[in-house]
This record gives sequence, C-alpha cells and structure tokens, in this order.
Amino acid sequence: KISLDNIISTMMSCHNATPERNIMKAINDIVSYKINTENGIRYLTFLNSKGNNIMFLKNHDINFLNGAWTVSSLNNESVTSKNVRIVIDVQEMKIHGNSGCNIINGTLYIDPLKDWGVEFQELVSTRMMCPDIHIETALLVALEETQFCKKLDNGKIELLDGDGKQLATLKRLNLR
Repeated sequence: KISLDNIISTMMSCHNATPERNIMKAINDIVSYKINTENGIRYLTFLNSKGNNIMFLKNHDINFLNGAWTVSSLNNESVTSKNVRIVIDVQEMKIHGNSGCNIINGTLYIDPLKDWGVEFQELVSTRMMCPDIHIETALLVALEETQFCKKLDNGKIELLDGDGKQLATLKRLNLR
C-alpha cells in the first residue's frame, strides 16, 4: 500500500495544462504499487483502488556508460590506437574525447521511450588534418548513428544503431 498526500504544484498558467491535471489526478488515485525487472530495466506500476494500472514508470540505469573509455572497434574493425578515447558523463549529459587526432565534444541524450536508448548529439571536433583522419570520421559517424547501448562483460560496452547493428565497442580505461 502507498499513499501520496499533500501534493502541490505551482500556480503558473500553462498553455496545455491537461497532462499536469491528468498526472495530479492519477497521483491522488494511487493506493498501491508493484515493481518488476525485465532485461535489466526496473518498472514501477501504480495501481488505483480497483487494481487498475494508472501510472507506469521505467528506470533503465544507464550509469554504466559513465567513465573513460578507449575505442576498441569501429564497424567491426579493430582500432589499435590507444589515443582514441572518450569520456561519457551521464549526470552532465556530455561526451568529450580524442579521436586520435582531434578533440571531440558533444551532448548525450537518453531516450526514455527506448530500452537502453541513447544518442550523441551536437558533436563537434577541432579541425586538424591527420594521417588517420578515417578513424575520426568513422568514430564521429558511429556516434551520430548510435541509438542504443549495451553493457558487455569485461568492462566493455557496445554502441548500436537503430537496427541493433554494432557501431563501436568501448573498453573501460583503468585510470588508477
């Protein structure tokens, strides 16, 4: 059983307040909840007095992306340069790194409607010309096409496109 009381909100006039009214009504009708986990994703369902689902919340913990990574493969081809590194900061929603030549920066977007949905947006890089520019190009394209992430064993993650095709494999850097 659960009871949520004394819920307040601001008195601002919103263009479309219907979603807020619906949420507030649902919160007032909550009497119980259930929690379950599927595919590593936690689901919280709130129920009304008749046992009907009135609110459904999903928590996919993408914090495993946090940290410093070396890029070990791009499009199923090994990347041998240890200078191709990125840092992902989930709390700040940022990505920063080195393509082996240029510095890259961008933002992270976690798509709440997709299981393990993640996108790298607003990617920019410095503009030095380098002998291995094809690695940088492949990395930037892989990051731009990323739609999903997947945690693997041994401190590795995969970045996947919308069809589930592997774009990149990242290996956690041990910075100790």
